[in-house]
Amino acid sequence: MTFDYWCIFFTFLFPYILIVFAKGGCSHYDNHASRSFMENLQGWRKRTYWAHQNSFEVFAPFAVAVMIAHQLQVSAMTLNTLAAIFVVSRILYALCYVADKATLRSLIWIIGFFATIGLFIAAARV
Repeated sequence: MTFDYWCIFFTFLFPYILIVFAKGGCSHYDNHASRSFMENLQGWRKRTYWAHQNSFEVFAPFAVAVMIAHQLQVSAMTLNTLAAIFVVSRILYALCYVADKATLRSLIWIIGFFATIGLFIAAARV
C-alpha cells in the first residue's frame, strides 16, 4: 500500500483514537446512553469529543481527494507531501482543540483544508 493510502487509513482511524481519550477513564460512562453521555462531558474531554466529530467531517473530502489524485497519477512527491501535511495538521488540530487554543486550531484547520484543495488542484492539472 502506498504512503498516500496509509494516510487515508490513519485519517480513518484517528476519530476512534480521539474518542478513547474523550471517554477513557470515566467511571460513570453509560454505554446505554452514549450520545447523551458524550454531550455532558466537560473541559478537555468535551473538546476531544468535538475534535473526534470534526475528524469525521473532514475524512471524506480528504480520502476522495487522495484517491482521485492517485488514480490520475499526480506525482508521488506532490501527493505524499499534501497527504502528510493533512495528517500532521489533523494531529496538531486535535492537540490544539484539547488544549483550548482556538485561534491556532482554526489556523491549523485551514492548512489541512488547503492540503485537501491542493490534492484536487493537482489532480485537475494532470
